[in-house]
Amino acid sequence: MLNKAGIQVCDYPSEAGNRRPTTNLDRVTIKVIRPQDMPLQVANDNFDLAIT
Repeated sequence: MLNKAGIQVCDYPSEAGNRRPTTNLDRVTIKVIRPQDMPLQVANDNFDLAIT
């Protein structure tokens, strides 16, 4: 889905356990979290979007 939108995610999945893969967009940051933590993080305005 992200590739179709032109968003390239680098170093994911990470063999080293990196939880912050990089992207080709300057204003977009990614953090890998557990799916069960996503609703609370979005509700608390820690993230704008959560994708599983």
